[in-house]
Amino acid sequence: MHGCHLALFFKKRIGIIFLAIGMLGLLMGWREKWLPQNADVTMVAILFVYLGMVWKEYAEIFDRYELGIFLAVSCVWLYCLRLGIYIEMAGRSYPYLSVSVLEAVCGTFAICSLCKALEENKQIKHLMVFIGRHTLLIFSMHCLDWIAVDAWMNHRMWIRNIVRTGMVLGCSLLFYEIKNAACHVFERHAKN
Repeated sequence: MHGCHLALFFKKRIGIIFLAIGMLGLLMGWREKWLPQNADVTMVAILFVYLGMVWKEYAEIFDRYELGIFLAVSCVWLYCLRLGIYIEMAGRSYPYLSVSVLEAVCGTFAICSLCKALEENKQIKHLMVFIGRHTLLIFSMHCLDWIAVDAWMNHRMWIRNIVRTGMVLGCSLLFYEIKNAACHVFERHAKN
C-alpha cells in the first residue's frame, strides 16, 4: 500500500522532478561543474524528455493549431539563432539558460512540423524514401566530404550548410547511379 502512495506522489509531481533535474543539469553546465560520464548533460536531456512527454500529452491541441504555433515558434527560433542563443550540449553551452531551452523547444517543434508537412508532399516523399533507404551511403559521402572542403567553405553558415548538403546528396545519388549501371553491365556479361 505504501508503494501505491509513492507512485501516486511521483505521478502527480513527475513534471516538477524532471524540470528540477533538468534545470540542475543546466546550472551545473553553466557553472562548469561537470559530472563523470556526462551525467550533467544527461540531466539536461531529461528536461527535453519531459517536454516531449508533455508535447505528446497535448498533441491534439498542437495538431489543431499547428500552423499558428509553427509560425510563432519559427520566429522565436530564428530570432534566437540570429542572436547566437542556442544550446550546444556537447560543449555544455547554455547561454541565457531558460531562453536557450525555449529556443531548443521552438526549433524542435518547427523542424518536426516541417518534417510532417514534407511527408505529406508526394514528390518530396519519394526523395525522403530514397534518402531513408540509402542512409549508409549518404553517411559515407558525408564522411568523405572533407576532400572537397574548399567547395563548400563559405563565411555564411546557411550557404555553407546548403552547399554541403547538396554536395553530399548529389555525390550520393551519382555514386548510386554509377553502382546501378555497373551492376547492369556485370549482369549482361554474366548472361553472355
